[in-house]
Amino acid sequence: MNDQFRSWLASELTQRRWSYTDLANRAGVSRPLVSRILAGDMHPSPDFCIKVAVAFDEPPTKLLRIAGILSDETNLELSPLVQQILQAVQNLPSKKRKEVLDYIKYLESKD
Repeated sequence: MNDQFRSWLASELTQRRWSYTDLANRAGVSRPLVSRILAGDMHPSPDFCIKVAVAFDEPPTKLLRIAGILSDETNLELSPLVQQILQAVQNLPSKKRKEVLDYIKYLESKD
């Protein structure tokens, strides 16, 4: 189990004054999942890390590295188009980011 991730996540919740339920609601995951990860009963998945990153307004790679899913040596080369999309999304308020994510999921479901 990655104690570094659990410690980091618990610290973030304390600093933000968020409950497990707050995180679950903002990240779109279940409260029991948050609880199991913080208790050390479950490893955080890449999907969980990405959803928490969005909720915390943090880069997903940061959480993936803290969780031990990505190493510091992992180089994520992004195409110029993806970099432009990420930059545009980062400049949006969090509610609009959620709308963008929902739209992307909608588009994926149509393929």
